[in-house]
Amino acid sequence: MVTTENLLSQMREQVLKLYSAEIQLAFEKEVDESKQRDFVNYRESYQNNLHQLEKQDLGQVLAKMQTLEAELSQAIASLNGALQTMNNTVNTLRNIRLVSTIIGRVIKMM
Repeated sequence: MVTTENLLSQMREQVLKLYSAEIQLAFEKEVDESKQRDFVNYRESYQNNLHQLEKQDLGQVLAKMQTLEAELSQAIASLNGALQTMNNTVNTLRNIRLVSTIIGRVIKMM
């Protein structure tokens, strides 16, 4: 469960990073307005899904997350890589949506 608890911590850090000035400015430079809207929507979805997890009983959340731990860990690592380079907005959007989708699956299991 230690690894699963660490994933929650990493997700909190990613949400903070997604709202950072650096990432916000990178997406404001994006010329495709649909990608800008997607970024705002995916970022909000990620934050909302994480908030929903945090409102649940932590023991139950961690138990449910264990079944998706490897998949979630990989998605978080991919998003971290995308956020560090920020050289491909489509890749970043895809990774934000992927992590949020996995979190949504955990919520549905509750």
